[in-house]
Amino acid sequence: MAMPFADAYGRKKDPWDAFHAGCRAFLDECLDPGLQRIVLLDASAAIGWKQIRHLESPLLQTMELAISRVAEAGRIAPRKPGPLAHFLYGALCETAMIVARADDQRAAHREVVVEIGRVLDGLAID
Repeated sequence: MAMPFADAYGRKKDPWDAFHAGCRAFLDECLDPGLQRIVLLDASAAIGWKQIRHLESPLLQTMELAISRVAEAGRIAPRKPGPLAHFLYGALCETAMIVARADDQRAAHREVVVEIGRVLDGLAID
């Protein structure tokens, strides 16, 4: 799940716009029914939380690097990237689960994209 984030991130010049695009790409990818079933709905019972975290660690590492670049560019307040990456990673994963379990997944997706955007906008320095 790190690839959609990284691909979208790489298409933007500004690191903050790139981070936004990466988060959106992650949530867009989570609309895929196969991914939902395998990664979001069945994986926890099949392989356990610890193994899931290991498999998803590239995304978390990518987010940490991206947050470092955003802070270095002065787009967010300077900070250690780890805690914010974990916070946002958790938010993305939970909102992906909301979408995967929703009766109307498209509507749920629109709502979570807006809300994640608001959270990210709240971090930005104008």
